[in-house]
Amino acid sequence: MVYSMTGYGTAEAKMDEVMYNIDIRSLNSKGLDLNIKLPEQLKSYESFVRNTLKSLKRGKIDLQISTHTIGVQKTVGNLNLSLMNKYYKQLLVFSQENGVDIHKMIGNLLRMPGILDDSITSIDEEEVLNFLNNTLNIAIENLVTHRKLEGESQFTDVQEKLLSIRESLSKISPYEKERIDKIRERFDEQLKNITEEYPVDSGRLEIELIFYIERLDINEEKVRLATHLDYFEDILKDKTTNEKGKKLNFVAQEMLREVNTIGSKANHVEIQKLVVLMKDDIEKIKEQTNNIL
Repeated sequence: MVYSMTGYGTAEAKMDEVMYNIDIRSLNSKGLDLNIKLPEQLKSYESFVRNTLKSLKRGKIDLQISTHTIGVQKTVGNLNLSLMNKYYKQLLVFSQENGVDIHKMIGNLLRMPGILDDSITSIDEEEVLNFLNNTLNIAIENLVTHRKLEGESQFTDVQEKLLSIRESLSKISPYEKERIDKIRERFDEQLKNITEEYPVDSGRLEIELIFYIERLDINEEKVRLATHLDYFEDILKDKTTNEKGKKLNFVAQEMLREVNTIGSKANHVEIQKLVVLMKDDIEKIKEQTNNIL
């Protein structure tokens, strides 16, 4: 099974007449990058939230919890009088400098951040942790479901690219004998002109020519590329782990290395065209592996 790092999950639940909405968004990242935004009354639980999100393993995770009251709260929140006094002094200065009636601005004080401690302060901490744990896990499950759907699409796309690379690789063989024959003909023609003017040991020359042609042989690269393709597909289909992105990306790099070597040795237009097609497919595979968990 393949899971994408891209996904979205949401959940909502009520506690003490307050509705809590959780939104989690995930994008690709080399590691686990958490960005958490909590309402004031949940700030002290950030460490718990952060630890719970570690189950997502990798990705740039943006989590936001928002609240709104859906009824009369059972308990009255506590006013932060010290902070309210600071806000009031700032509003007073603003009203004097801008000619605004301070009384028209007093109503905004209770809306300022941190002024009112919501009803969660009167709730048992264990109850809050259980509430957070349950609601967070629902949002995470929804996110994982989304990641799975994205992963299925990526799996299909990567499989198609692997098949395309195999097809291109199989088309190289018919050109190989023609390629070697042309290299030998070109060498023979050039050496003919040289040997007419300068005496050359034909035996030594033949050995050097064979050595040069062997250096241009691409059979080893083809075998290694085929092995990498098999290994990549084995990882892709492995059901024992869902975390495959880094390993798949590494194997794709090795595939690209072999294709580049084939291209540098090719000396044949049709083989070069096939190399371009394979490189394009591998680059598209790498784009996908960068977003696979």
